[in-house]
Amino acid sequence: MSSKRRLRRRECTNKMRFKDEPAAKSYMAWLASVDRLRPGTHAYRCQFGNHFHIGRGGQGLRRKRIKLWQWNQGM
Repeated sequence: MSSKRRLRRRECTNKMRFKDEPAAKSYMAWLASVDRLRPGTHAYRCQFGNHFHIGRGGQGLRRKRIKLWQWNQGM
């Protein structure tokens, strides 16, 4: 059985909330326009409520490790 502490750490208390997926994707488009969108970012539905967040990981997704020089070159 998993601990409640791990679940509370992953809650959405400090994350930006979006009412639907198009709203989250439009925010991601804005981040891309100002060159702040990190590789692998996607919109996902929150398991604690009926809203969306944006993030770079999650269940079933493998995080790709990139080096700082690759991030600065936009790779």
